[in-house]
Amino acid sequence: MLKDFLQTSDIISKICMQNECDVICIQDTHRDKNTIRPTIKNMKLAIERSHNKYGSTVFARRDLKILSIDYTDHNDIEILTIELTNCTITSIYKPPCIPFQFTKPKNFDHQNTQIAIGDFSSHSEAWGYADTNDDGVAVEKWAEDNDLSLIHDPKLLYSFNIGRWKRGYNPDIIFVSKNIRQQAIKYFNKPIPHSQHHPISCKVLDRIRPFKVPFKRRFNFIKANWSAFSRNLDSELKSFPAYHTQYDSFIEIIKKVSRNHIPRGCRVNYILGLFPDQFKDYETYTALFNMNPFSVETFEKGERLMQTIAEAKRIHWHSLLNEIDSK
Repeated sequence: MLKDFLQTSDIISKICMQNECDVICIQDTHRDKNTIRPTIKNMKLAIERSHNKYGSTVFARRDLKILSIDYTDHNDIEILTIELTNCTITSIYKPPCIPFQFTKPKNFDHQNTQIAIGDFSSHSEAWGYADTNDDGVAVEKWAEDNDLSLIHDPKLLYSFNIGRWKRGYNPDIIFVSKNIRQQAIKYFNKPIPHSQHHPISCKVLDRIRPFKVPFKRRFNFIKANWSAFSRNLDSELKSFPAYHTQYDSFIEIIKKVSRNHIPRGCRVNYILGLFPDQFKDYETYTALFNMNPFSVETFEKGERLMQTIAEAKRIHWHSLLNEIDSK
């Protein structure tokens, strides 16, 4: 979610490209109906609520299919919803000093999965404030009534910073349906120049996803040919002078022999507990996730695969413990 659309569209376009955004919600556009419509490179305007004091806009990727759009603006609380083929995405903006009240757009419940992101201007201990005010209580009740879960990481930065007071706040928050709460992650992007706001983004990832590690080859001692290693090393050191000045040369010989008889490799993508006999199931889940990440079939396949991986890890861990000689 971005705010202060009066910044140049080039900056917003760059943020979209860097984060591979599908949908972008912009608030405080300060554009009435007589103002030229906003544009963002490679994005299409999905829905807009024009207002010279507030104003909200939702953009979507050009090739993204939008089934319906609708918005409500009761008491200037701007709620814009777009319906996609597998979820609805809602932008919410509540001006300060106006009590929170959610007037549901007609298409808000058209899909089983909802994502709501916006500036709620509400205080709650759940998203980083020292206390909870009436608006915070109302937002929490609204989320509970709609089976939505808060996506918040207390380790992240504040989304709004006041330089003069040297204080930070979290008016911008994210709610998602409970069926994807374990997959949704909140990210902070680089701040918009000359603005006090940090754009926030929500990414919905696979339930089973690989860990990315840097490419650095390591010796696999389990697969080493120790007999050949010993014979080769003895042959290399048979006539080697035993002086401390030859230490560096000795190390080079060790490295050379090790490279010949100890395999080295590196997996940059690694899923802990995924054994070869489960890889076909993982490929099936990945294909389902790419087609529709929020479908019941995708969710059930991911759940079964996670249970299988957990059981495989448990069996592997027990076998390791049984092999340990505690004497």
